[in-house]
Amino acid sequence: MRHLLLLSTAAFSTMLAAQNDCASALPISAGIHVVPAITGTPAPLVCTESAVMASASAWYAYTASQDTNVRIVTHVQGHPDQDTRVSVAVGPCGGLGCFAGDDNSGPNLTSAFSFRAEQGTTYRIIVENNNGGQGCAFELSEFANPTAPVDVVTFSGFALTDPAVIAGVVDMNEDGRDDLVVPDVFGLTVHHQQADGSFVPQATPHGIINNPASQGLAVGDIDNNGYPDLFYAGAQSSFHVLMADANGTSYLPTALTIGGATYRNNLVDVDADGHLDGFVTSDLALNFVLHNDGNGGLAFINQTYGTVCGNKAVLWTDLDNDGLVDAYCTKSGCAEEDVLLHNEGGLVLTPVNDPVVTQDHDARSSAWGDFDNDGDMDGFVGASGSPNWSFRHLLLRNNGDGTFTNVILGSGLDVFHATGTEWVTHDLNNDGWLDILGGTRVHYGIGGLQFVQGGVLQPEAVGDLNHDGALDLTNGNVVWISSGTANHWLRVRTVGTVSNRSGIGARVELHTSMGQQIRDIRSGEGARFMSSLYAHFGLGPSPVVDQVVVRWPSGIVDVVPTPAADTLLTVVEGTMPMGLHEAAVNDLGLYPNPTTDRLFVADQASWAGADLRILDALGREVGRSMVHRNGIDVSALRPGAYWLRLSTGTAMRAWPFVKE
Repeated sequence: MRHLLLLSTAAFSTMLAAQNDCASALPISAGIHVVPAITGTPAPLVCTESAVMASASAWYAYTASQDTNVRIVTHVQGHPDQDTRVSVAVGPCGGLGCFAGDDNSGPNLTSAFSFRAEQGTTYRIIVENNNGGQGCAFELSEFANPTAPVDVVTFSGFALTDPAVIAGVVDMNEDGRDDLVVPDVFGLTVHHQQADGSFVPQATPHGIINNPASQGLAVGDIDNNGYPDLFYAGAQSSFHVLMADANGTSYLPTALTIGGATYRNNLVDVDADGHLDGFVTSDLALNFVLHNDGNGGLAFINQTYGTVCGNKAVLWTDLDNDGLVDAYCTKSGCAEEDVLLHNEGGLVLTPVNDPVVTQDHDARSSAWGDFDNDGDMDGFVGASGSPNWSFRHLLLRNNGDGTFTNVILGSGLDVFHATGTEWVTHDLNNDGWLDILGGTRVHYGIGGLQFVQGGVLQPEAVGDLNHDGALDLTNGNVVWISSGTANHWLRVRTVGTVSNRSGIGARVELHTSMGQQIRDIRSGEGARFMSSLYAHFGLGPSPVVDQVVVRWPSGIVDVVPTPAADTLLTVVEGTMPMGLHEAAVNDLGLYPNPTTDRLFVADQASWAGADLRILDALGREVGRSMVHRNGIDVSALRPGAYWLRLSTGTAMRAWPFVKE
């Protein structure tokens, strides 16, 4: 019956040619509408990502009979596709204002978008002559938002006495509790979380740093000494690295001067050599890498990536499950086609030619997570607020074959038109589905790439700031503590031994009766801020976890069976059941093991002159030497489990050993 109704509506609309201007726009309701040749008065505005004014338009008027969601698509079954551009405006004809619109979100350059309509309001639907004035068709449908029971969280806030902005929420002293990181011009202050929920400041004065972390903060253990370091991106090519001392109690800033206006920065092991590199986006030039020399030094090596102009933020995540992290670069201001860079290994990042992910789209950041819990990373690319792009978000479903599909229509996010620079994803209510935060709202995930809009939020850095398993937020110098829910949770701390000490780039899998969830350990998300380095999982109502799997950048895989819920689980690379890489298991390259005083490397000639480091079970460096003919003296070590790591400019290996 509905199909017949739509056909009759289409036939009726065909006989009534669209009128030629705003005042005489053809009144329409839900149904299929055929647009004749487009010859009417051009619209005085453009409500899509194309800033070029139309030379002719066809005008329609839709008045909502009740509050409803409205979807308009020009890819209509039974009608040929045409390159279309559609704007929706409100207000009097002499003072129209943009409300929604789209250019090429549908297949074959067609339009597809949604908006929220209020009862009694008239919306001018303007079809523009993008295709040379040829006729086309569009369908207008009314629909309701996705609905499902949602465990809602609320927040209560308190301000720090420190007036500077909280730029990060990271465990800086390795005690298992997230701390507050506050960079300032004359010093760094870390407010350490205490067992009673209070914070104790630790101040490190230093020489003046103009614009400290004003464009971005990334945190990670750059020199693998067991304590996180800080990487600041300031305005106009201002970079600083603050290295933690051997006790994690003070930080020494070092300036890095490189040309080009900068935005988001990250710490990431691009070439998977066990050492964190710096990655920086450039608004006026190409993005670039600061390569780690193996001793914690970051240096520009003339490796550049992406496209010139408009680079705002990169988020690193493994999009094709090949064990290497890829980079998604959002762009704003100029040359606004986003860029997806596939990691080929080494320092080779290859642009992916996928029109879905490289759309002309103004965005300052993107949120990537497994929104449908199917084992691969999906993306939400939120609009940043530029006038011509204010209505357009992308929800990119990972198809599992290297391609993506924009599934924003019907997701509950398609009628959300607020914009923002900070877009991130976390499970705020611990129900096992990732939520999206941005545009001053939280959007609760309910599964199937569907979202329900929640309360007002403006988060910057995210972490657990009272150690109760519910994620808390910061904004400016205010801490917002979550009320939490009755759902269970698990947090995972990754300690690398062969991989970088922070475990950045590791994929963490959680398996329960609900299925599988995945997280990537990342340094730097959103447009500027640094959230916790711990993987956070909501478990829903059940506290039973079948297993946790950690896939490290080195290729080592750790499996932890039946860990306890509602706690912080620490996984040290290579120490859990099934935790040794197959090559390490079969290669008896270190002897005797266990040992009391000396170790010998079987293939000594291959490692002549190699850098040798001994790490304890938590990945902290406890010794450094060279490979010698008379062996490696470990007599001063306390009894326990250790790792011996050898590295040259082209190779790296690690072996576990026991000191008796």
